[in-house]
Amino acid sequence: MSWNSLEAILLIKHQRSVAHSAMNNKFLLFAIFSMLLLNAYAWDSAEVQANCAVEDIPPGSSYFQNLQHVFADIERKTCLTKDYMYKTQHSEGGTIAYGLGSCTISLAARVCSSCLKFLVNNLWRFCGSPLIGILNMPNDCSVQFQDTDF
Repeated sequence: MSWNSLEAILLIKHQRSVAHSAMNNKFLLFAIFSMLLLNAYAWDSAEVQANCAVEDIPPGSSYFQNLQHVFADIERKTCLTKDYMYKTQHSEGGTIAYGLGSCTISLAARVCSSCLKFLVNNLWRFCGSPLIGILNMPNDCSVQFQDTDF
């Protein structure tokens, strides 16, 4: 084997090693960035302010199903509005459910949606099954719901 062939083989091995190392570094940066991004969306239950009515949703009431539709609309559509406020209602077979979702305008749309989803998913934990309530994540988002128009 000639000296030039040996140099060429060593150069190729070095280039592969550098490329493999660069790929590992990119993966490591992606993993770190992903973890930071996920932690940025971790909502703390201790920060939630809940103001809920004492009166519960009557058993078998259509209000519960209507409220589920209202919450789904709020989660999907609030962050699509210009001012990050969305008012909605749903009435199918009985008591109308009204809802209002809002987010701080400085939040990214996906963060707004994530915040609202967190409040809605934890409503029953914070309030039980109230007829009326307001859940607020200070400086981020809020959800208000009731059986009468705002």
